[in-house]
Amino acid sequence: MSSWSRFAIAIGAVVWIGIAQAAFWQATIARADWQRHAAEGRLLELDGVRELLSRFEEAEGNAVTVRYPGGDAGSAWAVEFRDRLVAWGIPSAYVEMLPGSGGLDILHVSLVDGQ
Repeated sequence: MSSWSRFAIAIGAVVWIGIAQAAFWQATIARADWQRHAAEGRLLELDGVRELLSRFEEAEGNAVTVRYPGGDAGSAWAVEFRDRLVAWGIPSAYVEMLPGSGGLDILHVSLVDGQ
């Protein structure tokens, strides 16, 4: 195999890895950050929120998953978060909410590009 062929294969692998990594994104939002930004009217400045909104595309196979803390408070926070996402333009049909964030004070948000 020529060095040119090996180079082309290496470049192809790097491009493939980049595409595979671009298909999944995740962030964690801490309750304290959420509450502080909400009180100041700056929720769109949260890194996780800003990134999600910039990456989301309304396309078949795409999904936003919100993992939230258990209990009434965690469920209420998740509903509030989902309602904000809908208000910011993400249709509720694209949002899946699941209990089990692994902590009492965090939301795990992920975006899967199904294409």
